[in-house]
Amino acid sequence: MKYLFSLLLCLFYFAPLLEATCYLSLDANQQKSSSLSTQALALLSRYVAPVEPMPPSGVPLGSCIYQASLTQAEGQSLFSLKGPRINGFGVSTQKGQRGQSQALLYALYLGKADVSFRSRICADYPKELQSFCRPLSVELLFFDEFGRPLPDGTTVRSGESFFLLLRPLTPLYAQIFNRDAAGELYQIFPNKEVNPQSNPLTPGESYFFPQKKGDLIFRFDQKQGEEHFFLVFSAAPLHDLDIAFAKLQQKKTRAGQKVFTALLNQRGAASTQQIGKVEEIAYRQQFTAMPTRFQGQGTFVVHWSLVHR
Repeated sequence: MKYLFSLLLCLFYFAPLLEATCYLSLDANQQKSSSLSTQALALLSRYVAPVEPMPPSGVPLGSCIYQASLTQAEGQSLFSLKGPRINGFGVSTQKGQRGQSQALLYALYLGKADVSFRSRICADYPKELQSFCRPLSVELLFFDEFGRPLPDGTTVRSGESFFLLLRPLTPLYAQIFNRDAAGELYQIFPNKEVNPQSNPLTPGESYFFPQKKGDLIFRFDQKQGEEHFFLVFSAAPLHDLDIAFAKLQQKKTRAGQKVFTALLNQRGAASTQQIGKVEEIAYRQQFTAMPTRFQGQGTFVVHWSLVHR
């Protein structure tokens, strides 16, 4: 009886919190756009949580609020969507209302790295999100100068060299970033100094980083710690990452790096992994290795780390 009383008491006090109303706060420039506001309310209520328009009188401090903002620059619509359980940024090159709606839908899709969440949206908007919802598959292999594989978590030493093989099995876009032991963030691809190739990548082609015939070699310096590699694969260009990385290069701060890393984490991880078939890879010498195959839908991130001792 005592436990039942305690349960009822908890429900009495916390029920208002469980049923708290959430509101949508639109940027002042978009408040006049009733169609965009209606669409944002409908999408959030359907896929995230029931949301109501922000009342003119305002809401109490600490209320549940979803913030939405639309910016238009250089022929692009950029939509930001933030709130409980979602944080997304979508970019569309379409013009007018169509571009605004597309950017909103992209922000919703990218705002939550959950397979079932994204699958629901893809099922409802297959045409609008065709590029994001396509199945993706790629094979990866990190290896040293002797052709030996470097699995995730491998310990490496200062002065040792490493290379990366990337082989897409479906059409895709790739972005590769490295955060070194000192915490500095670098872009490996796209980067003409590392590999002259550009996106999108062709299925069945083998891409080496650094390139085969170049003079550039990746070698571990004297700074010890963990080397992190973030390999982002997508069915369409991810303009928000491009914009965020460009801002980070202009003003390198720890806070900026945390924001960029958060954007990477929003992309989600590969849904399945399996060892690919054995391949002969001719690069500096002949060797046989087994690349790892990663598969996902629309967009995902592979996080690879090497322990530098």
